[in-house]
Amino acid sequence: MFRAALIQMACSGSRKHNVDKAASLIDDAVGGSAEVICLQEVFSSRYFPQEMKHESFDMAEPVTGPTVSTMQDISQSRRVTLIVPFFEKVMEGLFYNTAAVIESGSLLGLYRKNHIPDEPGYCEKFYFKPGDLGYPVFRTRLGRIGVGICWDQWFPETGRSLALNGAEMVFFPSAIGGGPSHPEVPGERVKEMWTLANRAQACMNLLWVGVLNRVGQEGDIRFFGGSFFANPLGEVTVLSSRDGDEVVMGEIDLECVRKARRWWPYFRDRRTSTYGRLLE
Repeated sequence: MFRAALIQMACSGSRKHNVDKAASLIDDAVGGSAEVICLQEVFSSRYFPQEMKHESFDMAEPVTGPTVSTMQDISQSRRVTLIVPFFEKVMEGLFYNTAAVIESGSLLGLYRKNHIPDEPGYCEKFYFKPGDLGYPVFRTRLGRIGVGICWDQWFPETGRSLALNGAEMVFFPSAIGGGPSHPEVPGERVKEMWTLANRAQACMNLLWVGVLNRVGQEGDIRFFGGSFFANPLGEVTVLSSRDGDEVVMGEIDLECVRKARRWWPYFRDRRTSTYGRLLE
C-alpha cells in the first residue's frame, strides 16, 4: 500500500510561475503522505501545440535543463518519486514530448510519447518526433511504474505493452478538453470517452492507472480536469473537480493487481499467433 498524487492545475505563460506552483502543490501532496506524484503533460508551460509557431521551440530543454533539475532537487529533499513531463530538446531540430521518472533525486529514465496527434488544436507533429524508447517500466521502491502521455492512452496497445513489460501501475499525464478538433462532439462527451478509455486501460490490463489532466481555458481549448485513479477492475476510486487546481490523492494497493491477474487470466489466454494484422 502507498499513496499517490496527481497534480492538476491551470498553467500560465511563465515557466517559473508554473514550476513554482507545481512545487507548492507537490509539498501539499507530500504533506498528505504521497510517495509517488505525477505532474501533467508539459506542465511548465501552456499547451503550446494548439498552434504551429517556430518560436515555441525556444521552450524546449535538455534532460539536464532547469525543469528536470529543479524537480530532481525537490524529489531528493522530499524523498519522493516524481513523474515529470517536459518538452525535451535532444539537439536543434530533434524534440520529444517526454516524461522523466525521478526517485529520491535520481533519474530512473525517460519515456518519450509514442503516439503523436495532428489535428486542429493539437498540432503536435509540428513539434515532436515519435518516441524511440518503446514502453519502459521503471522499478521504483514502491512498485513497477509505466508512463503513457495523453494520446497514448487512446491506444489499447499502450497499456498492454506496459503490462507485458511488468507494469503494476501506469500514469497518463494529459492535456485534453473541449475545443476545435471535434466541434460536433461537446466537451462533456469527450470527457466521458476519455474517462472510459482510461478505465478500460486499467481493467483490460489489470493494473492501476493514474490519469491526469489540466484545467482552465487556453486559447480555443477548455481543459476539463477530471483527473482520477482507477483500480485493476476499472473502478474509479478518486475523482477530481472539473476546473480547479487540486492535489488528487489515491490509495494504491498493489495486492489488487496480483489478485485480479489470478481471477482474470488475460495474459494466459492471449492468442498472439492471431494478431498479425496489428503489425500491418
